[in-house]
Amino acid sequence: MKLTPDDTQIIHRWEYIKSEHNKYAMSYEMLVKKKLKLVFRALMFWEILLPALISNFLQRFSHFSLYLSDYHSSAAVAEVMNQVHKLKGKLDGLVPMFINTNSGQFTHQGIYTLGARDHLVCFLPGTLALGAHNGLPADHMDLAKELMHTCYQMYVQMETGLSPEIVHFNMHQGSIRDIDVKAFQLNRHNLLRPETVESLFYLYRFTKDRKYQDWGWKILQNFNKYTKVNYPSPRDKMESFFLGETLKYFYLLFSEDADLISLDKYVFNTEAHPLPIWPPHLKKMRSG
Repeated sequence: MKLTPDDTQIIHRWEYIKSEHNKYAMSYEMLVKKKLKLVFRALMFWEILLPALISNFLQRFSHFSLYLSDYHSSAAVAEVMNQVHKLKGKLDGLVPMFINTNSGQFTHQGIYTLGARDHLVCFLPGTLALGAHNGLPADHMDLAKELMHTCYQMYVQMETGLSPEIVHFNMHQGSIRDIDVKAFQLNRHNLLRPETVESLFYLYRFTKDRKYQDWGWKILQNFNKYTKVNYPSPRDKMESFFLGETLKYFYLLFSEDADLISLDKYVFNTEAHPLPIWPPHLKKMRSG
């Protein structure tokens, strides 16, 4: 399979950026023809989770196609996604190949050896599940479950049972552990972030699979065991998102009341504030 700009209406460019602190960031620039330009910059990259990246693009391009009245972009990304899902790796959900953005061809994973993931990215399983619940392709839910498992492993493979800020996937042949945190010492801390619990909440609401509650309970127990202190001697502050988001999603995850902030009636913004979804007849009344 070969990807070209003419086939996909996209021009890709990857580049490494070395900062003043000798840390590496990746810049991904995506130019969409017909006067659309988007630039994504992040401090992590995780090519090994290519299906997740393409699934995210698929959602974005669906909107682009509507704006442009041209469905070629959405169809092209959908075809790429279908081809990627056919690739078989050693583990379910992990693609054994990467795309060489110079040639547009799939290439061996040995060329890239710095696969990593921020904990911040663990919002994605919940987002994919929400999309599948609202009419996006059903395989988005399958991908959400696989990514949710990866985010949970970021916790359980640590000695404390708490995920660091960034994990690095161990891609050395013959290795026993899947996740390595020794590469960057500054990323070893846990800030009580909400993203994994947020996704566990969505997955449980939509699947009713109690394992997501069990996973959340284990994480909460480790929060209590390793982060609860009588006095703030470790660091004299607490992030506001711990109360505003993390604990809120724990509460919703463990609630058996499916109508408590129903996901068919409300949507959570990025700060976990529930916003009502106005029914069509109310929209007309408000606009009138």
